Amino acid sequence: MGDLKLLKPIALFEKLFETKVRLDDRGLLEPAPLHANVNVLASCYGSSFFRVGQTQVLCGVQVKVLPEQVNVGCIVCNVEIGGLANRTTRPGSGVTKEAQSLSAKLQRVIDSIVCPNSVDQLHIYSDLERVRPVASYILKLDVFVLHDDGYLLDACLPAAMLALSSARWPRIVATTIDRRNSSCVEYYRKIVPDELVSLKLSTFSIPVTFLLLPLSVSNNGNRCSVVLQPTKQETSLWDADAGCLQLILTPTGRVVDLCMTHAFLSGLSSHLLPPAAQHAQTEADVWKCIFDSASKYVQAVKSVMDNALKTAGAS
Repeated sequence: MGDLKLLKPIALFEKLFETKVRLDDRGLLEPAPLHANVNVLASCYGSSFFRVGQTQVLCGVQVKVLPEQVNVGCIVCNVEIGGLANRTTRPGSGVTKEAQSLSAKLQRVIDSIVCPNSVDQLHIYSDLERVRPVASYILKLDVFVLHDDGYLLDACLPAAMLALSSARWPRIVATTIDRRNSSCVEYYRKIVPDELVSLKLSTFSIPVTFLLLPLSVSNNGNRCSVVLQPTKQETSLWDADAGCLQLILTPTGRVVDLCMTHAFLSGLSSHLLPPAAQHAQTEADVWKCIFDSASKYVQAVKSVMDNALKTAGAS
């Protein structure tokens, strides 16, 4: 199967996929298997493990204190792809553009949708009054890709939300001693008995990735022109001959983000015009197929995440 990487001309792809579009045994719109756990790292205040198909992601939350910094509490996202995550990465190769892009995507979604009021939840108060903040917490969210078999965002964002949902850390307060003659350790102390702080997320935002096939292939046999969660090998084989579509939806079905790459090369744009009589699919059919599949997948992911959090709460 590794020799298939040499097949680049679209004509060879058409011949290859006359009888089979996917390289694995999944159906075109069949999602990859899901698995999730939380509180998997004792070194973190919140952590998670999330697997989608063969893609595996580990996530942890660390808490820092910003002394005398008011209204600056935030969540800082960072994604790192392990050197052995796939065949194209090498140990010690540094931060890749893909990791930087994922970090920026996570940061934007978490700040604007998942937890837009994080500043208000990350205040530190004095031990005399809890009205005016005197310092802030900062949460460092680290996502580490253990194995990359494609659709990384589909694994990274749920892992990040699970880690944030499970995070618990001791509440600290600022003491009344003279700050000029004391260290930060002396100035800030934990409440006894321990009172824990947690983050309240506004909503879950669940991503789903599609591959948009060329019409010459998708129209063969009246097959659907989209593939749900293509593997890394499938994406690599199609290269720029197929487009990539990423949706992020809430559990209620609201689309909060849409990103398309090479979408017009796939022929999807031709559906924007009135379809010819011989076309098996209209533009509405394609988008309904995408949205229905995405909505079902979002509910499946939500169920897996809820079960993981429920299991952790019961243990």
